[in-house]
Amino acid sequence: MALLVVVGACSAGDAAVGPEDAGTPDALSPAQLDCPFDYDGYEPGPSPPTFSGDVMPLLQANCSNSVSCHARSMFGMPPLDFLLGPDLVGPETPVPTQEDLDAAHANLLADSLTVPAMKRVAPGDPESSFLMLKLDGCQDSAAAGLACEKQPGVFSFSPCGDRMPQAQKPLSEEERNVFRDWILAGAAND
Repeated sequence: MALLVVVGACSAGDAAVGPEDAGTPDALSPAQLDCPFDYDGYEPGPSPPTFSGDVMPLLQANCSNSVSCHARSMFGMPPLDFLLGPDLVGPETPVPTQEDLDAAHANLLADSLTVPAMKRVAPGDPESSFLMLKLDGCQDSAAAGLACEKQPGVFSFSPCGDRMPQAQKPLSEEERNVFRDWILAGAAND
């Protein structure tokens, strides 16, 4: 029963990705991904995303909404990992306060606990940001060459953790590029 609680705690309620989804474009296995991401051929969008207007809504919708890994739960339990969103007060997604934005931003720019040699987000350098490896599903690729430390209390089959968001369909390329472009532009708290 405890295992189900942990797995359920890391899902924002969207459909889980299972073996039946393996052939869909939204459910790529690590073998199907082009890892690591090709930054040499990448062209960022015309205007850089903002943290409060573009990045935080994606974090709330996929990482810190409902009872998930990076949110406080409605049951008063602490997040399983660092906090990326405001307390949940009901069925609607709450509007983050400036304090919520500042805390989430600071947590994103901190050192990774899983890969101590990396930042979660390295401003200006998405290629050196553990977040991008996790969002792209490349954290376990041989090309990434990471020395990961499995985190106690985190349910994962790999010491480097699972692709994020965990137990959901991957973010679309467009959504991942919002993070990529924000990091390239300096990862400001704006």
